[in-house]
Amino acid sequence: MLEGEVIGRKEGSEAKTYTAGQSYHNEPGVVHEANNKGSVPAKTFNVFVVEKGKPVTEPVKR
Repeated sequence: MLEGEVIGRKEGSEAKTYTAGQSYHNEPGVVHEANNKGSVPAKTFNVFVVEKGKPVTEPVKR
C-alpha cells in the first residue's frame, strides 16, 4: 500500500484492513477481493507473476 487503505478478503478468511506501508500477497488460485472503504483514494503497487502466455486474471467460476 502506497497511500490510503483497503479492506482485503481472501476466500475462507476474515477481512483485513491494509494501510500505507503494509503489504499483502494473494496466492494463485485463491479467490480474493479488495475494496477502498476510506474517504481518500487508495494507491497500490501491484506485481503479477504469471506463467508466460496465461492471463493475468480470470473470472470466478460459480
